[in-house]
Amino acid sequence: MPLKTFVKASSISNLSDARYFAALEVDWVSYVCNPHSEKFVAPQQLVEMKNWLSGPKHCGECLNMDFESIIAVIDECGLEGVEVDVFNRNRKELANKVTVFTRILVDKTMTFDDLTELIREKSTGSHHFILDFKTNAIGFDDLEEGIPFQLEELKVLAEACPVLLDVPLKANQVKSVLETQLGLNLHGGEEERVGVRSFDDVQDIMEQLEVWE
Repeated sequence: MPLKTFVKASSISNLSDARYFAALEVDWVSYVCNPHSEKFVAPQQLVEMKNWLSGPKHCGECLNMDFESIIAVIDECGLEGVEVDVFNRNRKELANKVTVFTRILVDKTMTFDDLTELIREKSTGSHHFILDFKTNAIGFDDLEEGIPFQLEELKVLAEACPVLLDVPLKANQVKSVLETQLGLNLHGGEEERVGVRSFDDVQDIMEQLEVWE
């Protein structure tokens, strides 16, 4: 059944996660494509997982990769999108080929004016922006307290351009996310053993996102 907001399932590294999120009708599934990064998925494995799925589009997380390597993985894996960092200089060229998700690393010193100016500067070649609060341990609890931005400010931003939150989140906070019209960048987990995966970490959140008819 459809979800209440735009969702990208991120850092998917096993078929259990891929099938779980696809069955819940997320919009995109993404895989780490930088061989020097944690949770790297080799092209052959990526294609094998991709071929099992029906529904979501497929994105390569290509942070800290050069342009030629990104193009190579797009072509080899048949990707429909890529995720790059905000300072990538080839977003415009990539955007002519695939959907581009631009990741912005947020810290507690960043002001909302800083954020909006950065998005304005980097809007060319960016189809979606991912606000990465997770890396610097900023949770949704902080956002509810206005750190570093007010939720109302993020709602205004979401009305201007497609924005996804990458933020530690509890199930009882999903309603507040939905009120802002922001999308979510949710992370896959690890299998306990091959083919066995507990989804306790995301199941409650996904239940809040499902549309029950």
